Amino acid sequence: MHLARNETDAEDLVQSMLIAMLERGTDPGDVAPSYPFRVMRNAHITVKRRERVRQRHALRLVRPTGDEPEEHGLTRAIASLDENQREVITLKHAGGLTLEQIATATDTPLGTVAGIHRRAIAALREHLTRREETTG
Repeated sequence: MHLARNETDAEDLVQSMLIAMLERGTDPGDVAPSYPFRVMRNAHITVKRRERVRQRHALRLVRPTGDEPEEHGLTRAIASLDENQREVITLKHAGGLTLEQIATATDTPLGTVAGIHRRAIAALREHLTRREETTG
């Protein structure tokens, strides 16, 4: 969901992943847990290349009202991350993958993934702390 930024695109990515696995004759039980995420990530990159204009306008944040629900604040904090950070956070915490699996799925060195994860956590902490100070 955080990779695609909206429900419709997220569903399209999942469908693209399933179609790609069926076309290749890949049984989901026979592959590493990171494989479906890698297929979805590649599909996302392809869509991103084709729709650069749409990507620039995809992220629209609502002005804070002071009484927004906590999960909306977290969603905004995640949306404020750069694409790599958002991807690692999503795969780690929503997808339940280990850093090693994320490194495999994204074809990125493990140390780089670990650094991106650390910086993303720090950025989320800072964003949410700033939000708390301004609302509280």
